[in-house]
Amino acid sequence: MELVNEIFLPFERERVGNIRLGENRTRDLWFWEPERDGVYSVRTAYKLIVGARMSVDYGDMSEWEREKWLWNRLWKIPVWPRVKLFFWQLCSEALATGANIASQVRGENFLCSLCNSCLESSLHHFKDCWVANWVWEGLGLASEEEEEGGRLRDWVEARWRELGGLEHGKFMVGCWAIWECRNKALFEGREVNPRRVLQRSCDVLDEIASGGYGGKDGRQGVKNKQNEGAGIGRGGKTWRRLR
Repeated sequence: MELVNEIFLPFERERVGNIRLGENRTRDLWFWEPERDGVYSVRTAYKLIVGARMSVDYGDMSEWEREKWLWNRLWKIPVWPRVKLFFWQLCSEALATGANIASQVRGENFLCSLCNSCLESSLHHFKDCWVANWVWEGLGLASEEEEEGGRLRDWVEARWRELGGLEHGKFMVGCWAIWECRNKALFEGREVNPRRVLQRSCDVLDEIASGGYGGKDGRQGVKNKQNEGAGIGRGGKTWRRLR
């Protein structure tokens, strides 16, 4: 105890004195807790370091860490692959919006195909347009006190952190349905109706929740249970080549 009194502070001495000693007098040894056998491994050490970085404040992350944080969560969301691909294009500013086309083609005026009032940028299309705001309100994903403008990537990352895990898929499907409405209005002359966009989002979410995968038209799904015997989907034990 003399050594303890010399090294530790008073409150630390009390804690050390409360440590119970084992009854069997075995020799102490080093044990690496993350591994079951107690043997140190670089693999688990790396996971601990990366996990600590991902758990720190989002604002302290580097640009690379923020991007990895977003993509790792994006690909794990249980939605249609086409929705994931679309959302990746959205986050990468790779959609054929009016603003992106106008940057390559001069002399043209590309207004928003939904409200026909502003230049059609991704940020306006999914954040500032009244159609998008109507859809977010209907899906229960409206954000409080959002200022117009900013960067699309910052807005997506902010919404991603703000929403819960179950709402990420809803957010992705909502963006996808808004973009689908835009394409139908632009290329097919369809009427812009936010109620239809909201209904389309709900239908897709219901189909995904029931285990369906979108067909060619994006409406008809194939249930996992129907494909179990053919080795397709989660219930199948083998993969079969489709002709």
